[in-house]
Amino acid sequence: MWLGGLIVALLAGCSQDDPPPSRLPPLSLAPSPSAPSAEPVPSAAQAATPQGAGEFARYFYDQVEQAFVDRDPERVRRLSAPGCRTCADFIESLTRLRDNGERVDGAVYDILAAEAPLSTGDTTTVTVIYNGPPVVRYAADGTVIAEEPEVRFMEEELVLVRADGAWLVMTVNRP
Repeated sequence: MWLGGLIVALLAGCSQDDPPPSRLPPLSLAPSPSAPSAEPVPSAAQAATPQGAGEFARYFYDQVEQAFVDRDPERVRRLSAPGCRTCADFIESLTRLRDNGERVDGAVYDILAAEAPLSTGDTTTVTVIYNGPPVVRYAADGTVIAEEPEVRFMEEELVLVRADGAWLVMTVNRP
C-alpha cells in the first residue's frame, strides 16, 4: 500500500483485532484558523513539459504533506481532477481528521525521483519514488489510534491531465 493509501487506511480506523491503543498526553489539535489554504502552484510546476509534470508531482506531494499538518482538504482538492479516486480518499480522510480533532504524524514524502516521459500531451504519467517515516494517527485526546511502518523506495505513478493551462492529478497508481 503506498504512503497515501497508508494514511487513508490509518484514518479509516482500526479493526476489532487490533491491540488496545496506547495513550500519549493530549495535544493541541485545533487547526490554525490563520493557516493559508495553499501557496500558488510554482510556475515551473505549471509548464506543459516533462520537467513541469515532474515538478508538479513534487508539488502535489508537498501539498498532501501540508494538508495533513493543517488538516486542510482544500490543498488536495484544488490539485485534483474530477473523478480522481485517490484524491477523493485523501479529501475524505483530511475532512474526517479535521472534524474529529485528530492528527497524523509522519505523513512525509521524501521524493527521490519524479520523472515524466520525454513527450507530454494533455495527459502524462509521472513515476515518483519516495521514502517516508512511520505514520501515527492520534485521537483528539492523544491516544494512538493506528501506526504504520516506514516505507522505502516506494514507487507510484501519478497520471496528470492538463486543464486550463495547469496540471491536475487524475489518478495515482501503483505499478
